[in-house]
Amino acid sequence: MDTSSGSRAVMGGPDLWAACKERAVVRLTFADRQTLTGHYTSRTGLHFLHRTGRDLPLIGEVTGPYGPGDVLAVEVVRTRAQVLQDAYVRLHGERVPGREPVTREDHEHRLQVLARAVADAEADWQRQVQLHRQFREAADRIGLAGGKRAWLLHAARWASATPTRGWSRSSAMAAAACRRTCSAAWAEAASPAPSSCNAFLSVAGQPEKV
Repeated sequence: MDTSSGSRAVMGGPDLWAACKERAVVRLTFADRQTLTGHYTSRTGLHFLHRTGRDLPLIGEVTGPYGPGDVLAVEVVRTRAQVLQDAYVRLHGERVPGREPVTREDHEHRLQVLARAVADAEADWQRQVQLHRQFREAADRIGLAGGKRAWLLHAARWASATPTRGWSRSSAMAAAACRRTCSAAWAEAASPAPSSCNAFLSVAGQPEKV
């Protein structure tokens, strides 16, 4: 049996559903040896199975409730923890390389790296959405205000912009507009960051005033 996938079967008895956790993927075996596989869910002590697939409605199908005599065996195919990890990977995609931040400088650098990654993924909106989630998670970890997040994203997008014809003539106006946008974003951040990131951040050579 492949324990790495969380697969284990319980045959009958009072512990039939004991290993089942909400959203775990389980395989039910009935007395006639037919099987059903889906996500386990429980309501008021009753056991149900949420199934999805090509031949099922878009929102899936819920079967049950299943009583003590309905099911011969229950096999956990993927545990709740594994299902949640799979969902996290789908939402966030491959992690942008870099060690986990510890110090104020680490958090500053990590957020700048993620902001640049978001800006560089302009051509791939699906990947950009994943990178936005990584950036938001890193910012949430230190309670960074919304205006400061906007500053970082604006600065990274401006830094990665590709020069075009007329760039030299319009760059001064564009830079001024960017400064106004970023200044407005900073002004929105009325509350200071938590003590864990006191005096955070120095972005693009402009230190935060706290």
